Amino acid sequence: MRCDADPRSYPLAKGHIDLRDIKGFWKKVAFVEKAIKELLELHQAFNVVDKLFLEEPLKKFARGKSSAATLTLLARFNSTVSYILLQLTGVEPLYIDATEARRKIGVPLISTKKASGKNQKVQTFEFLSKTVFKGEMWPTYHHRRKNVYTVKFFVYDEVDSYVILSAGLMGLGNSA
Repeated sequence: MRCDADPRSYPLAKGHIDLRDIKGFWKKVAFVEKAIKELLELHQAFNVVDKLFLEEPLKKFARGKSSAATLTLLARFNSTVSYILLQLTGVEPLYIDATEARRKIGVPLISTKKASGKNQKVQTFEFLSKTVFKGEMWPTYHHRRKNVYTVKFFVYDEVDSYVILSAGLMGLGNSA
């Protein structure tokens, strides 16, 4: 996406790369590389990539969350994808902390405890669903135990992608 693009156009370009069924680190890397190439080819005639914004990997542990092995794997994967993007576009990715990005674009955040157990991703989704994504029809699944329909897992990541993009266009971002 061009640096001067309007981040509100993001809903037209949203999507995700589902890696859940792909086993093995290098198979996942190859799958992502192929998807990125296809995306670049699809939009080649319309946009010239001049900025790349990626979410900064986690820097510390949160109680009951990811293990050291998971954080290490995610950092390795993020670095590998960053290198692929650099090779394909010639643009050095800029890294943005998700919490800082949410604050930069004006998402009101409160502690998980005060938010009745809702973490920052959920709070961000709920806020942006009422503003930027008002009227958006998100993919859902039926939660059998609670007998309710819930947005699919990747929707929160799609919304966070919008947050990272918006904050990057507002000037946030650090090189590696």
